Amino acid sequence: MSLDFLSCLQGFVAVAEYKGFSQAARHLHVSTPMLTNQLKRLEESLGKKLLHRTTRHVALTEAGEIYLLRAKKILAEVQDARNEVCQLEEKPHGVLTLGVPNSFNSSAFVKRLISFLEKYPKIQLQVVEETSPTALLEGSIDLLISEIDVKEKQLIKEPLLTIHRSIYAAPKYIKKHGAPKSIPDLKNHNCLIVKGSSLKNEWILANKKIPVTGNYSSTSGMNILYAGLEGLGLIWCADIAIKDEINKGKLVEIKLKDKPTAIKIYLYHRPVHRGSNIQLMAEHLKNAKLSDLWEKT
Repeated sequence: MSLDFLSCLQGFVAVAEYKGFSQAARHLHVSTPMLTNQLKRLEESLGKKLLHRTTRHVALTEAGEIYLLRAKKILAEVQDARNEVCQLEEKPHGVLTLGVPNSFNSSAFVKRLISFLEKYPKIQLQVVEETSPTALLEGSIDLLISEIDVKEKQLIKEPLLTIHRSIYAAPKYIKKHGAPKSIPDLKNHNCLIVKGSSLKNEWILANKKIPVTGNYSSTSGMNILYAGLEGLGLIWCADIAIKDEINKGKLVEIKLKDKPTAIKIYLYHRPVHRGSNIQLMAEHLKNAKLSDLWEKT
């Protein structure tokens, strides 16, 4: 099917709908003689008259009425095919890399990401353990979820959620070593430390960064959690991340005289245009409930 043939079909349909050549030609932005020539060639190829022509009126022949129905369907199919091909590049696609803290390991968070992929199936999502905004500046990731609070002109920083972290220990640890009563008491306890974050052997307590020490550290938050459950030492984490362990009595909150500090979690990304993969993911995460990002299921 040539483009010239499609032009003839479009001309025929327009003449039939406008019941004349002049208005149809104006609609198609072609000259009346060109349109007349297209209809002549179409009829010659079919060997049938499609139109009754008079000086004042144009009407369909019986063959024309039959052919008009088929012509409209053919043109509609061609337009649908064109639209689908054009939308291939319009639909969000490509690789998107998201950096997250190791504490974002709940099934609820993964389900949130899956719902994004269900909405945008042509995007390939890569999730890496990363907390430093420097990774964004270096281009190794596209978005970042982090508790690091920095001001960088090249990055967009948006509040994502606020969590409350406190100190927890297994009952067996408390029975053996007792529980600290205040911040200074922490120096006498084994503090289990998550390495690789922005907090270098520090916990935020009473809105201050408190240096802590211990004989066990790991780059894995889950590894530290299991060590805490075994009674090795104190852990510092968000209650919503370990609510199952708290409810089952496997971990107990250590309530110091100093009130725990609310920790803000931020979403970082470079400036992007609306509709980009980065912007779509940013909106998807910002519209999530706290339980969609942290709660275990």
